[in-house]
Amino acid sequence: MLNNFVILLCIFGSTLAGPPPPECMEGTKTAKKFADCCKFPEVIDSGIFEKCEKDFPKPPMTGLPKGCCMSECVLNTTGILVNKVFDKAAAEKVLTTKLTTDAEKKIMKDALEYCVKESANMKKDFDDMAKGVAPGEVACNMISGFMIGCVHGQIYKNCPADKYSKDVADCVTIKSYVDKCGFLQP
Repeated sequence: MLNNFVILLCIFGSTLAGPPPPECMEGTKTAKKFADCCKFPEVIDSGIFEKCEKDFPKPPMTGLPKGCCMSECVLNTTGILVNKVFDKAAAEKVLTTKLTTDAEKKIMKDALEYCVKESANMKKDFDDMAKGVAPGEVACNMISGFMIGCVHGQIYKNCPADKYSKDVADCVTIKSYVDKCGFLQP
């Protein structure tokens, strides 16, 4: 999904306690995508995602994921990730620049606040996962995938009523998935 705010979630869990249920790792399996259901403005140019996806194709979602290289590429390109550290101030600036209403900006700022707190709770898990890669494999920044998936999920959960297509069955399915799993992935 490259339209609006693509997610490649490359971590084993973005829920509060431990790995999510297996159905969360399988995605929503719907024909509709985030942008079809929540008409939230595109905040990161889709060209950045396209370039990073080309450079770092989505890894298979079987077994323990080995990193979030595509997500790290996106956050590096936008200046949100600096020396492998998520810069909340830079993220807020980048992710709110194209938003035009106070309501949209509040949703984004609340999503960032929530996800930064959750990522701090998972720092040890991210560090442990990075140590667990096999020799010769790349361990990309785990927080990158988490933050993209988490922010995306929070936006969807809080999508303004006037921008949400609740009459479409797939959109209700996606909403249930986000409510249960806490993140979005393709």
